[in-house]
Amino acid sequence: MRGNRTITLCAALLMSLVLSGCFLSKGLFERERIWDPAWFGRYESEGGMYVVLPDDPTGRTYLIGSFDNGATKVDSYRVALYAGWGDTLILGSIALGKNESRAAYTLLWPLGPNRFASDWPSCGADFAQRHNFQRESDACTLSSLDALRTGLKAYEDEKAASKADHQGNIDPQALEHRRDHPLSTIGIMARASAVSDSEGVHGALTLLDVPPSSPAAAAGLKRGDVIFGVGNPRPAIGEELLLRIAAAPPNSDVVISFFDGRTREKRQVTVKTVPLQ
Repeated sequence: MRGNRTITLCAALLMSLVLSGCFLSKGLFERERIWDPAWFGRYESEGGMYVVLPDDPTGRTYLIGSFDNGATKVDSYRVALYAGWGDTLILGSIALGKNESRAAYTLLWPLGPNRFASDWPSCGADFAQRHNFQRESDACTLSSLDALRTGLKAYEDEKAASKADHQGNIDPQALEHRRDHPLSTIGIMARASAVSDSEGVHGALTLLDVPPSSPAAAAGLKRGDVIFGVGNPRPAIGEELLLRIAAAPPNSDVVISFFDGRTREKRQVTVKTVPLQ
């Protein structure tokens, strides 16, 4: 089933995210996106942990966080998944909090349960000339999903022929969807925002709803409060705070720094996380 093929695909992009020499668009396409809630969760591979959350169910986009160096650094991405050809899938991604906002694409295909291969396609000048693709900043820029499929299929066909000539092979990335390590929540509904204080401008979460029975309410958080820290690092974007909460082990204490929605005073509370259902 397609759902079984997609639940472990997220980290392929994050393992090899390089914009140079690839296929790009000026934004994610709005149609034909694959939406599968089974994709949400925590993923682990050698040297990395990844968290996948819903970004926009209406737009069928996902939010992915790549955690590095003991979770002191988080790279955040908005991604969408598209059908490719055969078992091949296409993953489109925009890096959040970066100046570069164009979507870039990775090829993905399953190699068995919880294993898959990923390939960041390279669009060299010779390749672009052979296939009449426009090239900008050392990358092919494409204007439609059909053009993207055509370009990626041509790239894959040429690479397969080259591998046959040189007896090459593909080393898959081994990833595990850790169902025994559920994501966490503090029970809030929030939107990403930004705040400015003596330390500069950084990401934040404006609380839209804090149910009375939630861990956040028990700690004293309320609607209108603005969270600007989960732990010590100040995030560049608010989405990172959502990812940090989700990545914390359930039943752990997280330190939340926030501005009181009524008094605008800085406050700090400790909230115990619960498993995200």
